[in-house]
Amino acid sequence: MNFELDEDTILLRDSVRDLGKQKSEAVRGWESARALPSDWILELQEMGLLAMRVPEDDGGAGLSTLAALAVLQELGAFCASTAITVAVHNMIGLGLGAASDADGLLGLARGVEATASALSLIHISEPTRPLYIS
Repeated sequence: MNFELDEDTILLRDSVRDLGKQKSEAVRGWESARALPSDWILELQEMGLLAMRVPEDDGGAGLSTLAALAVLQELGAFCASTAITVAVHNMIGLGLGAASDADGLLGLARGVEATASALSLIHISEPTRPLYIS
């Protein structure tokens, strides 16, 4: 198996890395508040990151597993909570990719609609405080 990143994947990875640099100040605030702002989730959606692995025919980005992992690695480098949220949303969307519009789930698979998430991250100092999307 070839794990070399192609030129498009390198460009995508680098753009997510640049995004991390731009958001570094905001991430500190999110971590302090223990919340991801909903406008950040919408920004990820607009970038197509909530439907990375969903085939293009189903309205997703159609990225390879390797490209999606490169994106998640870069997201995790600056905000682990964002990487987890994006990864979970993509797993859910990939499972719903074949859903019909009548099911009302195709928007979720395409990343047009965001899932509601509540992630519990355990901190040694405060093990009972969950992370929320505000």
